[in-house]
Amino acid sequence: MREKRVQSWLEQINAIGNSENGINRLAYTPEESEAIELFSVFCEKEGMSVYEDATGNIIARRQGNADLPSVAVGSHLDTVYSGGCFDGALGVIAGLEVVSRLNEKNIQTTHPIDIIVFRSEESSRFGVSTIGSKWIAGEGSSSIAYLEDKDGIRFDQAVEKAGFTFSDFSDAEKGEGAFKAFLEMHIEQGPALENANQSIGIVTGIAAPLRVKVTVTGQASHSGTTSMDARKDALTGASELILALEKAAQKEKDKNTVATVGCIKHTLEL
Repeated sequence: MREKRVQSWLEQINAIGNSENGINRLAYTPEESEAIELFSVFCEKEGMSVYEDATGNIIARRQGNADLPSVAVGSHLDTVYSGGCFDGALGVIAGLEVVSRLNEKNIQTTHPIDIIVFRSEESSRFGVSTIGSKWIAGEGSSSIAYLEDKDGIRFDQAVEKAGFTFSDFSDAEKGEGAFKAFLEMHIEQGPALENANQSIGIVTGIAAPLRVKVTVTGQASHSGTTSMDARKDALTGASELILALEKAAQKEKDKNTVATVGCIKHTLEL
């Protein structure tokens, strides 16, 4: 029964944005909004009160002592391009299953339980991750307003189209002490558990991603006649940087440091 319930919730959520090339529910798109609305319905059926903050985060609460901080569980429902079924979705569905089981057992917790669906956790669309959670923590930055997706749509424009106002995002901040704890179940996105023949693990550290945009400037010249010592090939220079980055990360692999170059764009200036 429990397994079928979880499977049903996941299947309904993942029917939204599904395609032959995986799931596409990018940040602040109709697909993300639809998935969040459906999840809100699931929570309301479990007797939870649901509200939406200024960024579009959804917070569903199972009541406890209103004077105490909540125990929060959650994740996100936006995906990367051609994403999988469990990244994000598993975290919010796991929280809902906890509440459902407590309801079945008629267990009343002392602290309220919040299930949070953070808006725009993935960086795929605008190059910045954890947007909804940043504003809840009071760590949001107005500088992201003018970031553009691959179609030239600015972040603040996408937010407005989704029904929100970027200048109001700061209203989503939760004060210090709002949460007693935050728990998240997440699919592993690497081979460590499989290699160790384990089905579950406990996270002992968290990634602190840094994204950098680098411009390598070269000079166009005749590929067949320009001597090697006179060439200013931007691509070969970029290749050396990419390999140096990989080498630097390899030196720190004992600290679980990783690094990659995800995109190279050619721009010709005349």
